[in-house]
Amino acid sequence: MVSKRPPQATVYPDGLRIGAPASEARGGSANLIDFFLCLILALPVAFAGFAAYASAADGSARGTWATVALLWGSALLVSFGNQVLLGRWCGGSLGKLMLGLHVVRTRDGRRPRFWHLVGRWLAGLLLVPFGVLILAIALAGAVGIDAPLSTGEWLGVSPVHREVPEGPALTPEERAAPERAAERRQPKDAHESRERKARKREERARQREAVARRVREGEAEPLPYGRRVWCAVLDLVFTVVVGTLVWFVLIVAVPSTRTDDSDTVAPIAVMCAAYLGCSFLNRVLLNRTLRGSLGRRLLGLRTAVTRTGRPPGVARLVLQWLLGLALSPISFFFILFGAAPLAQRIVGVTVVPTRERVASQVAAVT
Repeated sequence: MVSKRPPQATVYPDGLRIGAPASEARGGSANLIDFFLCLILALPVAFAGFAAYASAADGSARGTWATVALLWGSALLVSFGNQVLLGRWCGGSLGKLMLGLHVVRTRDGRRPRFWHLVGRWLAGLLLVPFGVLILAIALAGAVGIDAPLSTGEWLGVSPVHREVPEGPALTPEERAAPERAAERRQPKDAHESRERKARKREERARQREAVARRVREGEAEPLPYGRRVWCAVLDLVFTVVVGTLVWFVLIVAVPSTRTDDSDTVAPIAVMCAAYLGCSFLNRVLLNRTLRGSLGRRLLGLRTAVTRTGRPPGVARLVLQWLLGLALSPISFFFILFGAAPLAQRIVGVTVVPTRERVASQVAAVT
C-alpha cells in the first residue's frame, strides 16, 4: 500500500530552498480573499476621499462622475498597495500571507521586483472577469479546467508555501518535467478522453454517495469549530461587500434614490433591499447551484438534507433563509458556541465535507 507523498521543497542551483508550489485551490482562495479585502478596505478610503472632496468643493459632493471616480480610484489604490507594495515588502498580498503563501520569481526563487509586480497587477486587472468565471466553474465542480487561477504563472511569478519542508528537494527542472511531459502527451483519440472524464465523474459520485450514506446513518463527523466560524464569516463578508457595492451602484444610477439630506428613508430602503438580495443569492441560489454557499464551497463543504444526505431543494433553502433572517439575532450565539444555527436544525439540513475524509490508498501492483 502506498500513500500520498508529502510536498517537497524546491532547490535552485545557488542552494536557495523555497516551499512547495501552492495548489490551485489555495491560490484561488487567496485571490478571492484579496478581492473581498480590497472591497472592504476601499470603502473607508472612498468615504474619506468623498468627505475631502466635499470639503474642498465647499458643498455636497454628489456628482455621479465624482462618486464613481472616488469609488473606483479607492479600489485601485487599495489593490495596488496590497498586490504591489505588500508583495515587494512582505513577499505577498494579505490573502496569500493569511494562507501561508508568498510569491517568488519562477526562474530563481527570489522576491519579485517592483516593476515585475506592477506588470502582474495590471494583467490581473484586465483578467479579473475571466478569473471570477474560472473560479465559479471550479467551485461548481466542473472537469477539464486546467487554466490557473492566477496570472503570476504566465508572468514568471509563482505562489509557494512559506514553510520550507526538510528532506529531499526537487530542482525546477525536475518539478517541471512531469508538466512538460503531460503537455507533449496527447490523447490517442477522443474515446480515451471521454473515458477518463467518465471515471472522474464516477469517482466524485462515489465520494458524494459515501458522504450521503454517512449522513443518513448518523456517522458523519462533526465539523471543527473553526470551519463553522469561517463559513459564517465568509458568507457575512460576501453579503456585506456585494450588498454595499449594489447599494452604491443603485444610489448613483437611479435618480429617485438620491434625495436631500433630510430624507433618509429611500437610501436605507435601498440598502436593506441590496443586502437581502445578496443574502438570497448566496443562501438560496448559490446553495442550490453549487450545493453550498460561497463560504462553504471555499472551505470544501456542502449542504445536505439530514435525513437523506442529498442536496436540499429550493423550497427547503428558501424556508431556511427566511428562518435565518428571523432568528439572526440568536444564530450568532449558536455559531459562537460551535453549534449548528437554529434554522438548519428546524429545516433539517446539515453541512458536510464535499469528499469523504479518508486516507487515499492505492493497491500496489505486484
